Amino acid sequence: MAEQVIHLDEVSPGGLVDYCDRSRIFLRSAQSGHSSFEGYIPSIPSGVNVDLNSEEFHHQEKVGIEEMKNSCLVLAAGGLGERLGYSSIKLDLPISLIKKELSYMKYY
Repeated sequence: MAEQVIHLDEVSPGGLVDYCDRSRIFLRSAQSGHSSFEGYIPSIPSGVNVDLNSEEFHHQEKVGIEEMKNSCLVLAAGGLGERLGYSSIKLDLPISLIKKELSYMKYY
């Protein structure tokens, strides 16, 4: 454990002391009701609707497949899925209502 603490101190910008100091500032800010998103206005991004199996659909699919090499996939954090009405971990959620035996984690 001591080796892990030393490693974290070395790789954390400013070391663990600075990490703790920044954490206290963020906690005080959150307790006072300050939001780090203050001043930002949410908006819906623009996009296009493409008809399934159309020429445009196949063109966009080809472009998307080509771009996959520049992409990364992120699995959702663990935890339970109570808010989703699920009694197990989120990664065990089925990816489809039709194929319930295939979980999110098994799929990826």
